[in-house]
Amino acid sequence: MKIKDTANLIYKQLQQVLQQLDNTQYTQEIDLLAATIGKHTRHIVNFYESLASKNTNLTLSYDNRKREALLETNIDFLLNRFEKTIAAFDCLDEEETIMLVSNFNVANNDDYALKTSMGRELLYAFEHAVHHMAIIKIGLQYAFPEVEIDANFGIAPSTIKYRKACVQ
Repeated sequence: MKIKDTANLIYKQLQQVLQQLDNTQYTQEIDLLAATIGKHTRHIVNFYESLASKNTNLTLSYDNRKREALLETNIDFLLNRFEKTIAAFDCLDEEETIMLVSNFNVANNDDYALKTSMGRELLYAFEHAVHHMAIIKIGLQYAFPEVEIDANFGIAPSTIKYRKACVQ
């Protein structure tokens, strides 16, 4: 499996869960999270979109991602957008060197630039998505216990493998 194929895994897991919700549930503030399921899924998709739309200078900035409200309020819109984003990954070269630009200081606009690769950033997006999916899982179990969630939703592959090894 190529690292860009992991985006499809994330999409399918999110799709399976989100299709059990309506837009009211998707946008309901969950006290435990101080957020909505929609906000967390929008955040995941935004990171993947940042990768798919890196600029022609081969520069990537997660800081400058779009924070489009419709992605966090409409499940069908989000899933459609995510599917289109993943389709763009067919053209990505995992070995391609890119510059990641970020700013860690809220007091100024001093950007920090770092060489990375598209494959490394796809791996980051995957790990980032798994982390947010774990939070989504907690929110769903708390607010919507009737939603069926795969046991491996929001769990890193290394943890799944470790657990399987412990059972044997």
